Amino acid sequence: LLVRQIVGLGANAAFSEFLAEGKYSADQIQFINLVIDHLVHNGMMNPTLSFESPFTDFHDLGVAGVLNDDAEKIIGGIEQINSNAGIA
Repeated sequence: LLVRQIVGLGANAAFSEFLAEGKYSADQIQFINLVIDHLVHNGMMNPTLSFESPFTDFHDLGVAGVLNDDAEKIIGGIEQINSNAGIA
C-alpha cells in the first residue's frame, strides 16, 4: 500500500507538471488522469498499455493519437515512474 501511495504521489506530480506546460483538451486531460489512476492502482504500468483499451477509447492510436507530439513525454514519464517504483 505504501509503495502505491508513493507511486501515486510521483505520478500526480510528474503529470501535473506536464499539464501545466500547455493547454490540453478535456480528452487529453482525461487520458492523463487514466494513466495516473492506473499507476496508483497497480504501482507500475507497461507503456504499451497506453496503446490498448481503455486508452484507445479516446483515440484508436491510444497515446499517440490523443497526445500526438507529446506522446513520447507521457511514455517517458511512465517509464520514469516505473523505474522509481522498482527502487522503492
